[in-house]
Parts: sequence; C-alpha cells; structure tokens
Amino acid sequence: MPAGLTGAILNERNRELAGFLCESANYPRVERFKQAAPHLVGSSKAIEIALPFQALEKFDPTAFEYVQETNNCVAIAGWLHSDVARAAEIAIKHEPEEWYKRTAHEPIYGYRGEAADEGMWPSLASKWLHDFGMVPREKIGSIDLSVDRTDLAISWGRRGPPDEIKKAAKLHPLMYIALCEDAEDLADGLANLYASHSGGMDSFRQERDKDGFGVPTNEGWSHDMPFMGFVRGRRPGFVCWTWGAWAQGSQPKDFRLCTGGFLVDWERVDRRIKNHGSTWLGGNAKGWPARDLTDFGFPLEVLG
Repeated sequence: MPAGLTGAILNERNRELAGFLCESANYPRVERFKQAAPHLVGSSKAIEIALPFQALEKFDPTAFEYVQETNNCVAIAGWLHSDVARAAEIAIKHEPEEWYKRTAHEPIYGYRGEAADEGMWPSLASKWLHDFGMVPREKIGSIDLSVDRTDLAISWGRRGPPDEIKKAAKLHPLMYIALCEDAEDLADGLANLYASHSGGMDSFRQERDKDGFGVPTNEGWSHDMPFMGFVRGRRPGFVCWTWGAWAQGSQPKDFRLCTGGFLVDWERVDRRIKNHGSTWLGGNAKGWPARDLTDFGFPLEVLG
C-alpha cells in the first residue's frame, strides 16, 4: 500500500450530508436506491455475473494502472466509477454519448471543502457529480488538466475549483445518483450499469487468495474504492480496486479482473454499506455525441 494514501472522511458530517442529499427537495435525483429506482429492485437476483468494468478497459486501457499520489482516494474512486458507468452505458445500452477522454479527478477533490491535504467526504464527491459533473482530462480555459495535476487539486483548497472548471463540469453531469443501503442495492445498480464508489474501513493483504478475493486484515483503511461488478454462485462477491497494480495473485476461474482488481466477499460489502452509509451509485452520463463503437474494437454481438 502507498504509505498513508487513503483519505475517506467517514465522520458524522459525511452522514449528515448524505441524509440531506437524499431528503432535500432540492436534490430530486439524489435518493436512496429503493426510492429512486423501485423498478430495478431485485433485478440482479437472476444474474450470476456482471462486469461493467470491462467496458472501461476497452475505452481507457490504462485507467486501472493509476497510482494514488495523495489522500484523494474519494476523487479517484469518483472518477473511476463515473467512467465505468459511462463506458458501460455507451457500449451496452447504446447511449448517445461519445467516449471523450478520461475524467479528471482534480475537480472532484478540489470540491472537498477541507483545508490542505485532508481527504474528502464520499457524500461530497457525489454532490459534486450531481451538482456539476465530469471534467475531461484536457485544457479547460487557462487550466491544463491534460496531465495529472494532483498538486493543483490540493491548491484549490476551501475555495473549490475555479468557475471555468465548474462551467465545464456542468456540461457532463451524472444524471443519476443514489445511495445504497445494502449489498443487494449495489448488485441491482451494477446489473443496470450504475457503477459505485464506496467509503469504508476494510483493509486487505496485497496478495489475492486462490479465488481472486482480497484477504481481510485488521489495520483498517479510511478508504474509498470503486465497486465495478459482482459474481454470485459458490462464493458471491463484488469486484473492487484500490491502487494501480497493488493487488496481485490468483484470478477467478471464469474471468480476469482488471489490473489491481480483487473480489470482496458479499457479506463484508453488505456490512461496509450498512456501517458507513457511504456507498453511492451513479450513471447516465450526459454531454457527448455518438460515435461508431467499432473504432474501439467492440464485437458486433456486443453492439447488437
């Protein structure tokens, strides 16, 4: 693990903001999953395996090689769950979107409302993606986000991202944001291509077990990680990722995990969701024109 690089703030203020977002009439698209999408509740029960992260690997093959540089795990998980969601929507749902560059994590972290390098509430990242949205990794006005600028994200501090970044973000919001209340919520969201980021205190060994699962440890990480797929069957679990190629070892029998990915047992994820109230689903990206997906190598059977 990169020493000390976590950064999820899982305090009561985080819970209070989550509650406000889900209860305020000002945020009609931010609700608890069962309230927001009753028609999707239980829709994953008959699905044995859902792996929306594979779409992102097609569009952005090096996304999961990223190594965290500061305590901005919430922003990184926010970027990855957003990009998994929009990649899966484009490839499978034929959404009217073009894959247009990686989402920059700096604007998400710059919205954290905490001084200096202090981490971020997971609920605040979802608020940013709802109120503003995704900023592509390119030059935005006078600000160059075409390369990683973690230093810039930190420097924005309490004042938040500048107006030109906020304006760019509003062009590409995640139209759907919902709070999970249990693991079945998460599975139902993933089965319908709404990927997730999740704040919690779980920690794992670097080496996966023989089934591709992370082996829990006792130290605990205040960490936000994207959940990007699930399996049921003999040993149910969710696909998770943390730092680049950090997690290594055995792969599942039926599919390959992304770089650094590992499975987390279903019961552990259910406890994480219930204990911390910081697992957010998001999807239905807006803002880019359609493009021929054969350019990205998708087979005809995927494209329909």
